[in-house]
Amino acid sequence: MRGRRKRQRKGQAKGWQHRFGRGSAIAAVLLGAFLTGIAGELTREAEKLLGDLFRPQGEILSGQVRVIDADSLDIGGRSVRLFGIDAVEKNQTCQDRRGREWPCGRHASEKLAAALDGQKVRCLVQDTDRYGRAVSVCKAGGKDINHWVVRNGWAVAYTRYSRDYEGAEAVDFHPELTRVFHREVTHL
Repeated sequence: MRGRRKRQRKGQAKGWQHRFGRGSAIAAVLLGAFLTGIAGELTREAEKLLGDLFRPQGEILSGQVRVIDADSLDIGGRSVRLFGIDAVEKNQTCQDRRGREWPCGRHASEKLAAALDGQKVRCLVQDTDRYGRAVSVCKAGGKDINHWVVRNGWAVAYTRYSRDYEGAEAVDFHPELTRVFHREVTHL
């Protein structure tokens, strides 16, 4: 009887269906979908809680730094964009409380350069932006530069990409960047 199959009656279950039943198969699929959804949600929650520790570790750039503007650096010829923050451009002007323009971009860049004051900087690359810059979390003297720039009012948390620095925003920060740069800041 080789080659001949046993004829299956209409409505009769096949192999695994006979052992477990169709209801078990549907339950297994639903359970799998449910667990996948929970795993995805847990992953998102863990990423929020653990921040940089949860992100895949990338390339590390280190060395002496040249400040381009308050959220852009140059380390050994490599352009670095500070992750999770957005600052004024170096040539940008702002208005003070009386409506007078002043060079807030230059001022912010100078304050960051003064705070770094020749320290060696270490950056953990998170991504590469459309301009080829290494989007990074950078530290100097063990302190998070990205956090420092936001905390001292020279930048805002760039929540479109990350909420890591949202809590660091300066208390007197104004959304239009009109008053944020008036106070003196501490060194890193």
